[in-house]
Amino acid sequence: EISCVTGVQTCALPISPTTTMQRLKGLTTGSLPTFIDVSANFASYKIQEDSFINQLVKANKSIHFSGDDTWLSLYPDSFAKADPQPSFDVWDLDTVDRKVKKFLYSELKTAGSWDVLIGHFLGVDHAGHKFGPNHPEMGRKLGEMNAVIQHVTDNLPEDTVLFVFGDHGMTDSGDHGGDSTPEVEAGLFVYGSKLGFEAGGAAGSPVSQVDLVPTISLLLGVPVPFSNLGMMIQDLFIPTMLIKDGGAHARLSSFSSDNLLKFRMSYMKSNVHQVHRYLTAYLAAGGHFPEKLNSKVRALAAEVINRPGALSPRESSELYERCRQFLTAAKQMCQAVWVNFDDQAITIGLTVVVLHSSVLALVVCKPQTRLLSTLISGFVLICLGSAILLGSLFGASLALLGDYLLGLADLLPGMNQLIMYAVAAASIVANGMCLLWRLRYCIREMYEEVRAGVNLEYCLAATVYGLTAASVVSNSFVVNESRALCFSLVSLLLFYLVVHCRSSKLLC
Repeated sequence: EISCVTGVQTCALPISPTTTMQRLKGLTTGSLPTFIDVSANFASYKIQEDSFINQLVKANKSIHFSGDDTWLSLYPDSFAKADPQPSFDVWDLDTVDRKVKKFLYSELKTAGSWDVLIGHFLGVDHAGHKFGPNHPEMGRKLGEMNAVIQHVTDNLPEDTVLFVFGDHGMTDSGDHGGDSTPEVEAGLFVYGSKLGFEAGGAAGSPVSQVDLVPTISLLLGVPVPFSNLGMMIQDLFIPTMLIKDGGAHARLSSFSSDNLLKFRMSYMKSNVHQVHRYLTAYLAAGGHFPEKLNSKVRALAAEVINRPGALSPRESSELYERCRQFLTAAKQMCQAVWVNFDDQAITIGLTVVVLHSSVLALVVCKPQTRLLSTLISGFVLICLGSAILLGSLFGASLALLGDYLLGLADLLPGMNQLIMYAVAAASIVANGMCLLWRLRYCIREMYEEVRAGVNLEYCLAATVYGLTAASVVSNSFVVNESRALCFSLVSLLLFYLVVHCRSSKLLC
């Protein structure tokens, strides 16, 4: 048996985006969600990757769940008992939490009917969205959560471990989704009864959120999910013999560090072999990693996997450290390939899109009486070229001043990034000023032509479309926004057909 200690520490999310669906995916599969998954935050789909939820189902474990219905969208057929609650209404702080609390308290009285019990509260998240993290309502909801944790710990079965953690953090304005420190850090509380530790425990070192996946899997005695990139939290693995007839602290001194290391090594090796199998399968399927990073990871894997079984205490300690280095390097390598983005390339792309869009707008809106050559000429190109040179000079000057004169090198981006940002801003401003200058004599003509071709129906349709498009940037609507979006698009289509039929005199 494995038991775990009581403690409070930071649970750091490995990457953004810090939205609910992506974080639940990372919390259950151990993989690294990317920005391409953001769209799924509004229409959560069934997860096809291996997860500790799937492993529990395969092992005939009974999972009971209550709370955010995103879980049922991700794992629709995995819960023996489920009480999903809608996550759409961010203005309601209490209804979902009351139902989840009632469900948990009831299930604790019948502990033999389940192997895993999951409760996903929403009140704190909704309070942040509605009021912000420093509002009295947030204090009230946190107080309620403290009371729930106290009740659960008082009624927790002896052979059960309690994990309390957030799926993401929150900014000072109550938002999340980015990669700022308040958004990518959340609290982690772990508790097991009769461990001999004082309630509350001591703060531990930060861990990655994906590290919970191999930890929970190994504690529950099921295989670590195939695509996991996390590393087990070693402090949660203490031999059961240390907690019999007294607390772990009282017996730990009599249990040598070498024996404790050997005990943890067996679980660490399972973690290492799982990650190595995953990387091998990824490369065999045609995946690619940078050669330098891949060589480093392969060398660490060879040291760990090909090491003989009989080792001295010093060799065991070195091997354990190599295991940790391999798991850390493997995660960093995958993160560098899958989720780290080139800010310079993004800046160039956005600049090109803005310039291209402005030219297209000019082509569409230009008066019929004006030739395109009178609006776009060599003068515009010369201005853009000059803006690029001036932007480069400004960015380089700012970097040098920050480095040598003002001591702001640590606060400013690198010189390459500063030059790129300055070039982008200067070229966009120059492009806009040039177009306005060239259009100064024909803006009235364009306005008259556009006004003559616009009617009330199309203005209303454009307004509805604009509001619908703007709504998709909200991170509060997790599931039901997709339905609202489909409804709006269908409504716009029907509206267009009605207007078209009326204009064609096909409909009275």
